[in-house]
Amino acid sequence: MSRRILPAPGMRLRPVAIRRVAFAVVLTLLGVAGVFGVRALLPARSKPAPNPAPAPGVQPVSDPHAFHGMRPRAGDHMTPPRIGFRWSFAPDSAHADQASAVRFRIHLQGPSPAIEITRETSSSNLNVNLADSFPLGECEWWVEALMPIGPSLLSQRERFLLEQ
Repeated sequence: MSRRILPAPGMRLRPVAIRRVAFAVVLTLLGVAGVFGVRALLPARSKPAPNPAPAPGVQPVSDPHAFHGMRPRAGDHMTPPRIGFRWSFAPDSAHADQASAVRFRIHLQGPSPAIEITRETSSSNLNVNLADSFPLGECEWWVEALMPIGPSLLSQRERFLLEQ
């Protein structure tokens, strides 16, 4: 014998039957979500818009007072392959309203000016894995704060020694 969930004409659905139908619908939706992935049912999150390129002729502005606690610094000896960089960013009052939307570009220059690594981040720290071919010696690094409006701000340049 099969069980009838839908009533015959003239009969009312009981609350228990309504709950069973609702439960079956929810289970079906969860099954579909599992097959296609839950993201298929959720609205797509947009990626943050990249900072626009500065207008032609707009050069980065040096603002060493906006960057504090930069590490590594002069006299530090670092060992590859993983190097950690950190800093604090506190822009002047003219740029304070943009501080929450700032992205950072970290520049690492090897002993030879021809060797430079550039990475971007939205936080005030970054770990960089150096390739085995990256030369040892005195390196220089600096941070560029990519402001949403106006020119980017440059930190002072820091040096450290990369050794085995």
